[in-house]
Amino acid sequence: MMYDIFEAHAQRESSDLHIDRHTIPILKDYLNDERLSLTQIADLMHFTSLSNFSRYCTKHLGQSPSEYRQSLQPR
Repeated sequence: MMYDIFEAHAQRESSDLHIDRHTIPILKDYLNDERLSLTQIADLMHFTSLSNFSRYCTKHLGQSPSEYRQSLQPR
């Protein structure tokens, strides 16, 4: 029984990693396109709210969407 729980968790983690591997490059491309608002990007990426989108970016990019976008600007 414990093995079944572990196996289910490992499969879900593997699936999440696969999704992230494909999602993050697309997300970065959208954030690089200044014609798109953060709300539009969240909608395009099918996030249910701007808050969820922001949390995802912070977790996977190490900064909020607006901070990431600012870091792309030449100084």
